[in-house]
Amino acid sequence: MHFILTALALSAYLVASLVQAEPSTIQLACQSADNAHCMYSPTAAQRMEDPTMSTTTGSVLHTERDGKGVITYLMMDGTTGSMLIFCNDGGSNRFNFSWAHGASSIVGDPYVHGNAKVYFNDMPSRLAGTGETIASSAAGIDATVTCPH
Repeated sequence: MHFILTALALSAYLVASLVQAEPSTIQLACQSADNAHCMYSPTAAQRMEDPTMSTTTGSVLHTERDGKGVITYLMMDGTTGSMLIFCNDGGSNRFNFSWAHGASSIVGDPYVHGNAKVYFNDMPSRLAGTGETIASSAAGIDATVTCPH
């Protein structure tokens, strides 16, 4: 129940912020709640197409695209799913994610081979690619997917 109320409050905040045309509203929402998570795509110039984002549990509450084509996906604790990314180098990767309060993880699908990497924003030097796993105990952690450039 708490999750539903928090998700509704966060959605209301996003709608109100968008109406007021505040900059980077989705990033503010991610940074203001310790149960919200953002996943950032590579820039449009680094990828062949928009990523395919799917959820198994939970949902993507909001997406936003910046001037460089980076797509930000807002999700809450309890959301699991995957992002399929096609980088300009011709490879593809699928990153399976699980967002949990203090126990988030991302696994690079071992059967989808490409050069994309993913990292949690509090550990940018710890990258995961095909067949690799990263985990974080930080609440409200965000992640960034990169393509070689």
